[in-house]
Amino acid sequence: MQTKYSWGRVLNAFWRALQMTMRGQTYTPPAATHPELRAWIERAKELVQDVFQAADANGLDESARKQRSLPLEGRPMTMQTILAAVQHNLAREYPSLLDSGLEHSILTLVAFNMNDHYRLTKLAESLDDTTSVQSAVRNLDTHLASMPQTGQNNRPQL
Repeated sequence: MQTKYSWGRVLNAFWRALQMTMRGQTYTPPAATHPELRAWIERAKELVQDVFQAADANGLDESARKQRSLPLEGRPMTMQTILAAVQHNLAREYPSLLDSGLEHSILTLVAFNMNDHYRLTKLAESLDDTTSVQSAVRNLDTHLASMPQTGQNNRPQL
């Protein structure tokens, strides 16, 4: 479904851009919202990399992670899929939600985070045979569980 553009809005934007250009002004984008959440996301990305490095160092390379499966939400899910999903959410979904400016974007981010937290908790429980990898997964899981509060959300504690 395509969105129809209002010619009035397009012409108004063009006119304002032309006026700014004639005055020698440049567009300054608004400051990033929720810096505490953005810092939390960046730290989580580092912790995901720590999990991958710990797994690789302990004989759980990508092919081994694809073989290691556990039942989640009524279906088998591999270690690689769980970690890749968390990595994807941190790299793409969470920042996109913060940038969207939508009314319930923080609530949606909390829901994504709860799913990631649940999957990592179950993954950590299944890694009794590799304690260093289990420790790295628990560090990531603990970090996800400590999502900073914002003024817009009254989220439940994980």
